[in-house]
Amino acid sequence: MSDFYAETRAIIESKADRLSTFTYNTYLSHLHKLQLYRPMASCKDVSESFIIGYIDFMRTRRNSEATIYRSLSILRMFVKQLLRRRKIRRDPMQNISLKRGRSRREFLELNELENLYRNFRTQSAQLNFGEREALRAFLFSCFTGLRYSDLRNLTSRDMQNGKIRIFTQKTDAQIYIPVPDQALELVRDADTHFPASDFPDHNTREHADNPRCNPSQPPCQPSGRTDTVLHVVNNSTFNKNLRAGAKKLGFRRYLHAHLARHTFATSCITFGMPIEIISKMLGHASIQTTLIYANYSNSVIDREMRKFKISVPK
Repeated sequence: MSDFYAETRAIIESKADRLSTFTYNTYLSHLHKLQLYRPMASCKDVSESFIIGYIDFMRTRRNSEATIYRSLSILRMFVKQLLRRRKIRRDPMQNISLKRGRSRREFLELNELENLYRNFRTQSAQLNFGEREALRAFLFSCFTGLRYSDLRNLTSRDMQNGKIRIFTQKTDAQIYIPVPDQALELVRDADTHFPASDFPDHNTREHADNPRCNPSQPPCQPSGRTDTVLHVVNNSTFNKNLRAGAKKLGFRRYLHAHLARHTFATSCITFGMPIEIISKMLGHASIQTTLIYANYSNSVIDREMRKFKISVPK
């Protein structure tokens, strides 16, 4: 009887040389999520009830409908591959309707960003190392728009003379970002002496699931690099540290890594920057993707409506 997870991992590995690092890690992450739901499963166990149970599991974990749709889409891809390999005889998802949920793009308003930055600069002494560095990286992303994966791999060579020039991890797009003074101050204050306890060992999921880590070699350091500008650990730990640190600073919004990128995009739009420039800095392949952020900034609507002036008799 074929093990579902072993067969699925074999499918991922067979495509590894054709996948970007981001996509490869995304597939592994979703496989891990399935194992959290059902630690052991044969291909025969993957039935319609298995899928329905997985949906309930995700809702119990408060996954958004958009996240559930994404997870099911990836699972469907796995199932199709297993059907082709005749590891599964019937499609367990043929009666499952995938509905794309509307993703709510949250962001910090400018006054919230200013308050968080000010409190971090004046009160960071009360934070532990993990909380401090998570907030530092988060704020740096708010000022530059870098994705979590790019934050994690940013080196001093990528940031010369106050400019960031990199190829993004997700899309391999080349981006150029002049770094604002606030972000430069965050980097200047960074503690580059990472504690040994933050280095993953071979038994941790971060190391085991990292395709760039070789079990026969010493553990991967944060970001797999020795000259990273910021200290960014695995996503789950990063977000936990981020929220714990923000709470100590009296900031009650629910924070996560990608919220910073949304904040940067909406802030740029609020400042009236041309959409083409914002799109270039974000590394979007299409301006239509960037335009999504324009629909979420109330301050833009307020600013533009001030132009609505008609001379009529009172």
